[in-house]
Amino acid sequence: MNRSDRIPPLLADRRTLYPAWLFLGMMAAAAFLQLAVRWNLPLPQCGFRQWTGAPCPFCGSSRALLAWSHLDVGLAFCFNPLTTLVCAGIGLWFVLWVGDRLMRTRWQAWAARPFKQGKLTTVLAALVLVNWLYVFLSLPR
Repeated sequence: MNRSDRIPPLLADRRTLYPAWLFLGMMAAAAFLQLAVRWNLPLPQCGFRQWTGAPCPFCGSSRALLAWSHLDVGLAFCFNPLTTLVCAGIGLWFVLWVGDRLMRTRWQAWAARPFKQGKLTTVLAALVLVNWLYVFLSLPR
């Protein structure tokens, strides 16, 4: 069995399509936000913020995704750094996925190696807490 036989084809397994589905979902959400702003549609309010008066760790995510759709990464980072990093991560995962399929490489597996060492949950929890502190201190009340 040579190296190219071990790499799945473009649409072989549903699990290999996760990067494409996440990227398409992110693009659909950005398109929906574009239309909602253009047509003055009401967007759902944060239930946590309505209940407590304090922003949740994900407040500003809609505005960050809207800034992403205008390719204004700096403004997106100001609204919600964690959402900006997640969008960049999804975009990078999609690019690596496409590269693996088109060029029969293993970039996606190479990039995922640091995440498979078991500390991902701790790092994600820390990122959410730091993001919440940032959002709490920076977004208007």
